[in-house]
Amino acid sequence: MFGFQVTVTKRDGTEGTYDLDLDSLCEFEEIAKVGVPVAFSEQNLKLQHLALLGWIAEKNAGNTVKPVNQWRKDVVKVDIADSPVPTSAVE
Repeated sequence: MFGFQVTVTKRDGTEGTYDLDLDSLCEFEEIAKVGVPVAFSEQNLKLQHLALLGWIAEKNAGNTVKPVNQWRKDVVKVDIADSPVPTSAVE
């Protein structure tokens, strides 16, 4: 673990917290076509990046997830904990 965790809150009130490992962070960079430090800097932060990271973390934790565009419809909040740049998004 790199000291990062993502907490995903679903519309039904369930919540899951997932560690972000090297594989998850690399997968994010491959899909988003941008490095994690750049994607989560204050000037570049996008909700789609935060949602993508939450989806990847939940998927890589072994949960069955819908395709990301469908998964987002069930999510109300994604938070990153212990991040060097505090980030949170609420849809």
